[in-house]
Amino acid sequence: MGVRVRLEWTPLTVGVWKFNVDGFAQRKLGLADCSGVLRDSESRILSLFSSPLGVFDSNVAELRAILFALEMRVPFPQVEVVSLVIESDSTIFIY
Repeated sequence: MGVRVRLEWTPLTVGVWKFNVDGFAQRKLGLADCSGVLRDSESRILSLFSSPLGVFDSNVAELRAILFALEMRVPFPQVEVVSLVIESDSTIFIY
């Protein structure tokens, strides 16, 4: 039986943006997709993504979500971003 954990979004320091990402695959190897949401320090949603990936395992789907977030170009030239945090539930790629 799994353990249920309550998670809450914690406000960030001014100038910090946070991507929450996730990857999913059906069974060990199956149709996979990834998605993510980018928020600023005031919890405003700045960008969203969702993408089908093809046939992969869940680890590849999670990594593709992380890479997608890193590669996104968000058009906010007037805003100085001090730091970007990427949050994932992967225990392989994030610690």
